[in-house]
Amino acid sequence: MLRLSADLGGLPYSAEDREARRRWQNLLETVDPGAADHHVLAADRHVHFDSATKVDGPLAGPRLIEVLTVILLTLRTRLGAPAPAPKRRFRAEGRG
Repeated sequence: MLRLSADLGGLPYSAEDREARRRWQNLLETVDPGAADHHVLAADRHVHFDSATKVDGPLAGPRLIEVLTVILLTLRTRLGAPAPAPKRRFRAEGRG
């Protein structure tokens, strides 16, 4: 069993980012605390992520990275996070 716990930071204030606050509030309202991966709003108004993933076999090296990648990609998809902007490989790619 691989257990992860992370403090994702404070819930954004409406004045900072009204849409982000609304997305987090909507997500937190639908959380199943019994689910293997879930978010919790702590008393200090920080959003926490807790995960418990059953993993077969030993977790070492590349296998650990593989499992963490799958967990984080699944989480990102569930949150509806926008895809990152493509990175420029060369300085000239930014010129039009």
